[in-house]
Amino acid sequence: MWFTERLHTEDGFDVGLTLCLIAAPVYPIALHMIVGQDPLDLYIHFIASVAICGLIAAAFLFLAVTLVAVRCFDPTLIEWSSMSNQHRGYLQRLARQTWMYLALAASVPMVAVAILVID
Repeated sequence: MWFTERLHTEDGFDVGLTLCLIAAPVYPIALHMIVGQDPLDLYIHFIASVAICGLIAAAFLFLAVTLVAVRCFDPTLIEWSSMSNQHRGYLQRLARQTWMYLALAASVPMVAVAILVID
């Protein structure tokens, strides 16, 4: 069976983002339990920064998994002369997704810096 067909690279994005979004409120709650009362804006900034870091990490995780899958595993598992149109379709879909995640990885830090400058 062809590797990219079975590998859902966007699952890594989903898992990474979900874990960061779960961790975002957990850290301020733990800090509140240890330190005591903190200003509300500290919690909001902390949750926002962890969520932004999660978006960046999840996008780069997708790009890394895709790179390894397409550049390392696929060439060893595929006989290129026997690739079907269905497999080409998988690669074309993956190419479109890769540009979207690359744009996300590049734009999220820029938006975060813009928010910091405005705030």
